[in-house]
Amino acid sequence: MKYLVFSLMVLIFMATDCLADTIFLKNKDSINGIVIKDEEGSVTIDVGFGTVVLPRAEIESIKKSSEAARARLRKEWQKSHFKSFPAPTTREQELVDNFEKLIYKKRQIRKNNAEKENIAGKISALRKDISRLQDEIYALSEKIEFVHNKKNIKKYNFLITKYNSFSNELKEAIDKLDKLQIKYEEANEEVVKYINQFMRLEKLFETKYDNLITLNTLSLEQKYFYRNLKERLNELQKDIKQQRVKFARQKGHIVIEAIINDKVEVMMMVDTGATLTVISKEVAERLEIDYDKLKEDVKLIGVSGQSLSAKFIILKSIKIGDVEGKNIEAVIVKDKTFKDVDGFLGMSFLKKFSFSMDKKKQSLVFNFFE
Repeated sequence: MKYLVFSLMVLIFMATDCLADTIFLKNKDSINGIVIKDEEGSVTIDVGFGTVVLPRAEIESIKKSSEAARARLRKEWQKSHFKSFPAPTTREQELVDNFEKLIYKKRQIRKNNAEKENIAGKISALRKDISRLQDEIYALSEKIEFVHNKKNIKKYNFLITKYNSFSNELKEAIDKLDKLQIKYEEANEEVVKYINQFMRLEKLFETKYDNLITLNTLSLEQKYFYRNLKERLNELQKDIKQQRVKFARQKGHIVIEAIINDKVEVMMMVDTGATLTVISKEVAERLEIDYDKLKEDVKLIGVSGQSLSAKFIILKSIKIGDVEGKNIEAVIVKDKTFKDVDGFLGMSFLKKFSFSMDKKKQSLVFNFFE
């Protein structure tokens, strides 16, 4: 068995004396850390950025701290990251700087996620209010027309006042909704940025480490630095889940199976150039959505430049594989101009995730924060 002993100068600064186990060596040096294996022929100690295996023959004695002290020391290591462990070279300093930025970003994400849930609840309540106000205004407009024909001025003025009041309420509710949706999307964008930032750091780590291995210039200090950083990255990665969803190719386009509102299975064409997700009127009918009762009209311009009539709607959910997005902005197209698919999966769904395309394996790769 090959054993590795670090000098006192390299190891001692990684542990706090009062919290750590201490191994006293026969050469009068000592090593602080957490003993993780105490075997007949050797002792393994975690020194905060890796482990050291010491032959029993070189050890004079071992002083162990309490379990509570060890737990506190582990937290200190996790909290301090690299502050007491300088990068071996300027090459590694870039990794440290990016890692610290990532930690700061993660704290923000945790805070934003709590606020995001609160915003989602407010958005849901506002949408219900807007739907109710729209129904009230629609009913009042019919009453106003009827009373106007009957030339009942007093009743007419009363209804107009009520109509204006509801219209003002509706405008305020829509303004509030717009602002909340912007906040929600901004919080969501920060999550996507964090995931992309993590993936860039992981790639940078691999590039730098592989170069050192290829050139055979990896020093002992660098070896433990990279091991330590890899452990930290693995901890961060636990919050990032990855899902792959298979797609098919159809006339050069990417087509994928999806489930809308947990009830209707559809075939969707992936379109990263579309701001909104698009479904056909036939799909809306299968979802038991009455196209004619929807109040918000939208004009779309097709690929060939033709104008298409559509209605705006918020879909409760769209699920592809195990990846689910909720409250998806979409439009329902009255006259279906696309063949072989039920609609387009646009950025109103895709932007909720950090995603990429694996053409070799014919799959979309989704990364999201949990």
